[in-house]
Parts: sequence; C-alpha cells; structure tokens
Amino acid sequence: MKKVNALVPMKSNSERVPNKNIRIISGKPLFHWILESLSNSKYINNIIINTDSSEIAKNAKANFD
Repeated sequence: MKKVNALVPMKSNSERVPNKNIRIISGKPLFHWILESLSNSKYINNIIINTDSSEIAKNAKANFD
C-alpha cells in the first residue's frame, strides 16, 4: 500500500475565531485532534505542519515527533 505525506496548514490566528487551533476542545488543543487523526491513518507516512505560530510548532514537536 502506498503512503502519502500530509501537509497541514495551521495559522496562529483565524479572522473569526482567535487562536482557534490552540483552543482547548474536550481536554486538548484543537490541532491535537487533527494530528491524532492523521497519525492513526494507515495511508499517512509523514505529517508536515506549516505554521506561523511558535507555540503550535513547539507543542506539535513535543507531542507528535
């Protein structure tokens, strides 16, 4: 089975919902739910995050590296 890389853009701010990606939803930041789903996919080989947020970058590296 061929696997693919997932490129995930994660802005630090949203125009309508400030700090959307780092807001806590059911006990963890929103972007954790996204990365966990991608990590559990049998089709994804690597997850690449494109972000302008040092907080998202540090947190992702610490929890999903």
